[in-house]
Amino acid sequence: MSNAAVPPSAEPAPPQPVKRGRGRPRGSKNKPDAGTKGRPVGRPRKKPLPSAEPTVAPPRHSAKEPGTSEFTQSCRAAGHSINTGTPCDIGPNTARHEQRHESTASVSQQQASISPRALETRLRELQGHTSPDKENQGQAHRSEDASTEHATLEQTEQSLNSTGCAHTESTSADVPGITTDDCQGPSTPPPTPGATPSARASRKHDYEAARASAILAHAEQARAGGEATGHDAGMTRGQEGAEEEDDSLDFVLGHVEFPADIYEDARPPADDDEIEEDEPRFGNEPESVRNAGSGCAKPRPTLPYWLKHDYAETCERLRAEMQENPSRRPACYDSGRFTLSPRHPLFVSERLVQINPALFYLPEYFVWLPHLFHRIPCPGCRQSERRDRNSSPVMLRCSGWPRAPRRVVDMDRNTYIIGYRYYCGHPDCRKTYQSWSPAILAVLPPPLASSFPFHLTYRNGLSDQLLALLRSSFQRGVGPSPFVEMIRSFHIRRYEQLHVQYLEMIKTRLHLVASRFTALFTEFSDWDDLYGYAGYIPTERFFRNVYDNLIEAHAHEIDQYSAMLPATIICADHSHKVPKHLVKVEGEEVFSAMHTVVNEYGECRAMTLTPTKAHNQFMPLLARIPHSLRYFGHSDIQLVFTDNVRADKPELERVFPSLLQDVEPVPSSSLTPLKIPSSWSVVQLRTTFQVNGRMNNIMDDLAALPETSSLPLAMDMEWSVDRESGVFGLVALISIVYQQAIYLIPLPFVGALELGALAKERGIVERANTSLSDLVAHVLHRYLPKDDSIRVSSGWDNNELSQVHVDYAALDVYAAWALHDMLTSSTSVGSPVTDMTLSGTRVKLLSRDRNSIVAYGVLAPDRPSSFQGVNVTKTRAVINVTDVLQGGYLIRKELLATKEDVPISRIAGACPFQLLCAVRDLVTCTPGDAPPQTQVSPLPSLHEPLSSRGTPTADPDEIPGAAELSTDDMDMLDWHNSLRVDNSEASELDAVTDSASCAHATALFNAVPPLSYQESEIRSRVLGDIWHLMDQFKISVHHGFRRPFARALRDALLLPDPADQAAVERVLESRGVSWRQMVLTKPDWVWRRVRRFVPKPDVLHQRIKHVLLTYGPFKDATTGQPLFNDASWQKAVNVLENVRAGYYSDPPGIQLYMVCGKDREGLTLYRCVRGTNNVEGGIHQNVIRRFGSFNASPRFAVNLLRDYRLCHNLKVGTLNRTGMPYRGSYDIWMRNRLASLRDQTAEAFPLRVGLIPRRSVDAWVNGDDYTRTDEVFGLLPVPETTRQKLGMLAFHSDFARREKIRHRYLAHQQQTRVAILPVHTPEERALYRMLAKQPAGYFAGPRQPNWVSLATEWSKYADGVHIFYKLPEHLKNYYKTWVENRNEENSVEQYRAAYERLKSLLAPRAGAMPTILTRPQQGSSARTVIYGNVDDSAAIDITGGSLPTPSDREKVVPICTGSSAEHTFWL
Repeated sequence: MSNAAVPPSAEPAPPQPVKRGRGRPRGSKNKPDAGTKGRPVGRPRKKPLPSAEPTVAPPRHSAKEPGTSEFTQSCRAAGHSINTGTPCDIGPNTARHEQRHESTASVSQQQASISPRALETRLRELQGHTSPDKENQGQAHRSEDASTEHATLEQTEQSLNSTGCAHTESTSADVPGITTDDCQGPSTPPPTPGATPSARASRKHDYEAARASAILAHAEQARAGGEATGHDAGMTRGQEGAEEEDDSLDFVLGHVEFPADIYEDARPPADDDEIEEDEPRFGNEPESVRNAGSGCAKPRPTLPYWLKHDYAETCERLRAEMQENPSRRPACYDSGRFTLSPRHPLFVSERLVQINPALFYLPEYFVWLPHLFHRIPCPGCRQSERRDRNSSPVMLRCSGWPRAPRRVVDMDRNTYIIGYRYYCGHPDCRKTYQSWSPAILAVLPPPLASSFPFHLTYRNGLSDQLLALLRSSFQRGVGPSPFVEMIRSFHIRRYEQLHVQYLEMIKTRLHLVASRFTALFTEFSDWDDLYGYAGYIPTERFFRNVYDNLIEAHAHEIDQYSAMLPATIICADHSHKVPKHLVKVEGEEVFSAMHTVVNEYGECRAMTLTPTKAHNQFMPLLARIPHSLRYFGHSDIQLVFTDNVRADKPELERVFPSLLQDVEPVPSSSLTPLKIPSSWSVVQLRTTFQVNGRMNNIMDDLAALPETSSLPLAMDMEWSVDRESGVFGLVALISIVYQQAIYLIPLPFVGALELGALAKERGIVERANTSLSDLVAHVLHRYLPKDDSIRVSSGWDNNELSQVHVDYAALDVYAAWALHDMLTSSTSVGSPVTDMTLSGTRVKLLSRDRNSIVAYGVLAPDRPSSFQGVNVTKTRAVINVTDVLQGGYLIRKELLATKEDVPISRIAGACPFQLLCAVRDLVTCTPGDAPPQTQVSPLPSLHEPLSSRGTPTADPDEIPGAAELSTDDMDMLDWHNSLRVDNSEASELDAVTDSASCAHATALFNAVPPLSYQESEIRSRVLGDIWHLMDQFKISVHHGFRRPFARALRDALLLPDPADQAAVERVLESRGVSWRQMVLTKPDWVWRRVRRFVPKPDVLHQRIKHVLLTYGPFKDATTGQPLFNDASWQKAVNVLENVRAGYYSDPPGIQLYMVCGKDREGLTLYRCVRGTNNVEGGIHQNVIRRFGSFNASPRFAVNLLRDYRLCHNLKVGTLNRTGMPYRGSYDIWMRNRLASLRDQTAEAFPLRVGLIPRRSVDAWVNGDDYTRTDEVFGLLPVPETTRQKLGMLAFHSDFARREKIRHRYLAHQQQTRVAILPVHTPEERALYRMLAKQPAGYFAGPRQPNWVSLATEWSKYADGVHIFYKLPEHLKNYYKTWVENRNEENSVEQYRAAYERLKSLLAPRAGAMPTILTRPQQGSSARTVIYGNVDDSAAIDITGGSLPTPSDREKVVPICTGSSAEHTFWL
């Protein structure tokens, strides 16, 4: 054959179709369509078009055939459909294949040039389609020399490319499944003569080499075309997939969001890609065409330049194989594979000397032709329940090969899917689909659909393995950016391996004699060169969006699994750190708290992100849990652990009514409750007549009094409060007490006597704003109950008050009357001591804070001028002390001769004794004042020897006094041993105590009287966390007593179980290790084998009090500072109040430990569910560590947390329930399906009698078998009442799409018209400034504005693009920032002259700035010049720097100019 190429003009005209003769076709046998071989007879029937647009079917013998290189242009010119005139049903039993063989034109091999027809025939022979007249020459071709054969093949491809000829003509009838009638099955065409399997295998060797040559030729042709049109051939579109964020100014300023092509690329795929406006583009199309209609700055990543031609050849090969094979399927299907993989280049190049790098570029195809397995019903008609004429389901029909394959990214390579197009012939449908469409996969038989191993997006796709790695990586803290780099390294590693193989093959061929007569080899292309290897990796945004789509597609299964978990004991906690690391919008925190609830097995039961930490933000989430527990057959919640008991307890008991069962609350005071005397009456005045009658009686009594007299009248008011919104109502009730009658009336009142001010005047309290309950406790020594559910409620507005409200109001106003009566009954009672106070008056010595009584006594009968060397002034008085209540109280140093603070117990050994006091610390005693009869027992000595370990533990109920501790209880306090203080150091130890701290300790000792009650009583089912209690004492980490105090407080709180401790001690004793040593060095090992309990409140109160009193005054040996400061002592008071209320004691009858098995020593292993550590340490810290660096958007963060919740529950829940690690996958949807199939196919397997069920299947609870839960995880929608109150509109998808609002996901989740975000945009700051500067606006008053009204006004300006909705908390939080900014502006304005002068001094002078040197990037267009001089010895001295001067250039000569690398070298 000649190697001359035929110009395009020399291409012969395609053969014309042969006209059919007159009469009935031969072999018709009187059948209308017999003998036609697929050709329609007579007038063709009208068939519906796949689309509404008019289309033109290609001619029967057109050169533009589906699957050929010209097919894409034909589709774009003709329309969306292909071969619309020959519809058919699809399936091996219904579609009839035509027995037809294409005949090729006979071309003489002796002619001077090879015609395109002959070249086409040559390619078809290599594909296995040898014509009968060429089969005899097959052996001769196979016996030719390898180099000659390859050269001929290369010349053939070059001639084919130069002529631009098309492949053999064919129609849709050549594809299996396309016939002229709708119900006939495929017929078997005769095999190609002489095409034996061995011959086809031999030609396959040549075919892959021909493909490689064609790829290289098309790439060179496309490269040349790109250079001719000015297109940068070196620019690779594959690099675009590696780009990170858009760095354009508009994107940085927020004027545009993500580029449209990148954002839309992760959408779900369309039913038919070819009817979408945004079509996939091949790389050889002009850049203007690729960017047309995209509306984005960057072009969409394209397919390789050579892929269109290789795809056309592969489709032709598949068509021929389906005609040849008896199964009417491709050869890969016959071999049991979906993949069409090229042979390894080593086998292909065995007989080649001149190897081609394109052998390593050959792609792997995944052939997906589901119509060859099963008839495909139309998804659209199936959904609409449409039927055909025979009332049968409407089946799809073939429409040809797609224009392009679908690229899918795998672990280390890219795979291309070859599919098929279908259309529906129903006149009401006419939809088109592609075989990889989700709608098609949904209607396929499940075994067939599950064989499709890819997850497709709008234009790309990921393999199932890569998607699993993506999800696993994200959950283990590998963010999108590191994941992209990891996958890129996998791809480039494979590319480099192929490159090494190619060079190794060349190296071995260089030693052959034939290599001297061959041309130079072709360079291996770059990884991302679209003319060569064409590697491609999507962006991190693509992977992130794919992950979001995956998790959101299965969100209901994940949420269902969490909602079906039991919850008998839950731990609730919130974190402010997670939102700071995880969810941000333009650098601003979107949420302020993440609330999490964990059950007794450590499983996450609820999780939500809230804008604020207010109860109304997350309580609606918790309120749904009791309903789910009842709905799914679980027990009610018995116990709740939280870190803020006082604040959370009322709300938790409201949403969990089971927490009030069998609970007897501890009164907030140990005093006797205040009661209304039985002789008093309570009258409700409901009518105007009743009110006027009572008021007239009071006015008559007032008029009868002398002018100098007054009429005592007590009054109180109540009003409604919405607990969720915090909105206060108007005054709803006024209570009046007059002459032992309590009147409840709804009338306004002006003027009152403040009881707090009167008590301060009497010296009873220091603050005039002391609460009523505190006044009752200080003055009446009674407890006034203040139930928050009654005090703060909306029931005060009711026309008919409930009895509890009546009792509450009556008791309040009676307390006011009793206080007034006590405070005004005698002017000398409880009044301050003055110089007019008579000697012998009984007085009380108060502490400096005036909250406690230190001692009782009487004024001395004489007033000396000095007392024990200290002057007695008018502000001092001498008293005879009769009773000391707080022996540790320090007397002021200015009142003592030693000028040092000394405890009152050290001044004298016994009472009575004289003491000089400050007058301001003395008050007269009331008639009811008397020293307490019972005294607190003294503290045990720190050096008292402890009892032996063998002493049995005493029952706490047998303790004789509430203030005493048994020796066994003290034995538990191992912190004594760590002090290492012996008896000789006792005096020194006492000397280092801080006197002020001792006074605080003494006051604290008597602040909260102890209680004693039965252990069987449950005081609260809402308990505080032990570790939060210990952390409330803020102690310097460098203090010497910090760790001893922590150990002492721990041992006071938690008592080891005696049996468990004895078992551990026996094991330790056998190993020569002591109990104390293990507790100090390996506490985790010990406490996992020893259960601990928190004693009942009265015992716990005394234990903690002893620890605080002992360690609080101790000073550090270095700094001399006491362990407790004033804030710590105040915190100690609050801690003891909570301890006394039973907020930390273990409730009886509730199991807080679970058995986890036994260790090697036979010791039982336990797991404790006490406290909130499972939330903070088990979830919140893990979330921060894993996802803190992601800088995730709200959508990405919600999906990360949802997936994390599922993985955490599966791992932790399985381990804590069974003691074995979780062995299943985290695709819960697959496990649900597995469980369902297991149940449906149970009868097909033998019964497993006596065998343990497989936990991976049989023990799984399928959430699909239950009604979908209504619990919400992630983001809670804003309640409708809140929206209406703040003027927010509901979410509307049409508005969001029309106005192109930003943060649409947030708006949709919050169910608001636009998203609720904190102040973060310049427009919002300007709006805030405008509202703040209005003269008569919200900020014009003396106080802070009404934030609710301001938020309502703000909603009027929200547009969803620049201004967004705000909660009152958002505006209030930004107020502090706004005030700081205004303060900065005002401060600068005061010194404007100095500010401007400094600014002018710092500004550089014009022309003074030096030129900043910049090193050019490697591979850039900048030219780097390296030159050197030649010395006498001809040694080259290479120097770098700037270009040589003209004089220097005369001395040097260029030695090399690297045009490709764009470097110039000078010598």
